[in-house]
Amino acid sequence: MNKAKEHLKEIENLIKELATETDKVKLSEKFKEYLNFMAKFHNYSWYNTFWIMAQNPQAERMAGFKKWNELKRTIKKGEHGIKILYPMFKEVERKTIEGIKKEQQVYFNVGYVFDIKQTEGKELPTIESTSVEGDNYEYLLSILKDFCKDNKIELEFKELLKNSLYGYTRKEKEQIIITIKEQDNKNTQAQTLMHEITHALEEHTQIGKTTRQQEEIQADGVGYVVSRYFKMEHKGFNYLALYDADYKKIMNNFKVIAKVSKKLINYIEEKLIKKVEVV
Repeated sequence: MNKAKEHLKEIENLIKELATETDKVKLSEKFKEYLNFMAKFHNYSWYNTFWIMAQNPQAERMAGFKKWNELKRTIKKGEHGIKILYPMFKEVERKTIEGIKKEQQVYFNVGYVFDIKQTEGKELPTIESTSVEGDNYEYLLSILKDFCKDNKIELEFKELLKNSLYGYTRKEKEQIIITIKEQDNKNTQAQTLMHEITHALEEHTQIGKTTRQQEEIQADGVGYVVSRYFKMEHKGFNYLALYDADYKKIMNNFKVIAKVSKKLINYIEEKLIKKVEVV
């Protein structure tokens, strides 16, 4: 078997491994309990996320006074709320040529939420973190930075809210920009970059091209395959289970995962060979 076929066979086995492990996570009672818990929390807008970070950079999980009480937790004495904006709606009447029309106006008010560390009470359910420990794969991160440069993908490292995204990809005019959380360790940054590179290469910034679920299956599938190929731990099955992925859905995205994984693996190996030759 030649090198190319060996690569494809190993990639195929790793994708199947990811699909199997994702199914196992989804069937666990602990995961179901965690989903029920997360359904009670609000997803904050980008504006509120950054406003929260400005007020409390170490914030992890926010909820209002009433919500924490529902979860059997109380606000610690002396704690002050974190400001957010929340929408309010008012129905108004407007005169038009055709008569009176009713419209709904939206305006914003300031509300307060509290981080979990500002509360005490009943322990909350968790699942294993999707991040990995250590900096021993910094060489992979360095090579992935080169990949971005060679493929005209702009890369930046910024401080992001502690318990929010590891990174994200956006398009400004014709430029693809990847942002990675700068406070993460090198191994987590490397895996996040593999994930975000997939979003960039597969043009996931184009609205309507693919569903959000497909995009995340493809991106984390690539992160899993490339990480495991180079013997780095990866917990993508926890992440994909949150996106309701399963064996069938993951295998339906096999072609894209295999294509991008192969491109990244080949690039990394070529860089490693050149490095050895120079030494």
